[in-house]
Amino acid sequence: HDTPSGIAFDNAGNLIVADPGSHSIKSIDAKGGVSTIAGTENRSGYADGDARSALFHAPIGVSAAGGKIFVADTFNDRIRVIENGNVRTLAGGQKGFGDGIGDAVRFDTPAGICNWGDKLVVADTGNGRIRVIEPDGRVWTLAGTGSGDLKDGSLLSAVFFQPTGVAVDKFGTIYVSDVNAVRKIGGGTLALVSTVTR
Repeated sequence: HDTPSGIAFDNAGNLIVADPGSHSIKSIDAKGGVSTIAGTENRSGYADGDARSALFHAPIGVSAAGGKIFVADTFNDRIRVIENGNVRTLAGGQKGFGDGIGDAVRFDTPAGICNWGDKLVVADTGNGRIRVIEPDGRVWTLAGTGSGDLKDGSLLSAVFFQPTGVAVDKFGTIYVSDVNAVRKIGGGTLALVSTVTR
């Protein structure tokens, strides 16, 4: 591994690792065997298709569910999916900010990603926002104004500085690592952002 970052377990119990330094996604089995499952070792770029020849650019986040591996392809500003030996782009295109579907969506260095029921939650670091990807690929903004600060409150008024990691507990509450703070999106109605620790 060059600079291992995000980790997740797949359905088979393998540890999936985002390795941004080598621009690849790796798998570690129960015996410690390491294999590259997607990306071309030490070659950055952007290309979908066969997982062995697909290209990523410093992917930081991974999540796995239902036989799929979801990748926050950080410096390509895209969310990618690895499934059945192939890589495709789920959402994202050029750097920027914009909700929608497919390549019309804009991210700015998305880093963290996790499953939230049948949806995905993305820490959109450069935009200072928490984004949601629906099963059909539609992207919408859950929380954050993008103004770059730390401020609790309602989903539409709360402010994140640079959210990098996300995780969901068994109750569906979302936790966010945000520079020197851990934030929480939840509270029954999922209507508030609060700071857990700072």
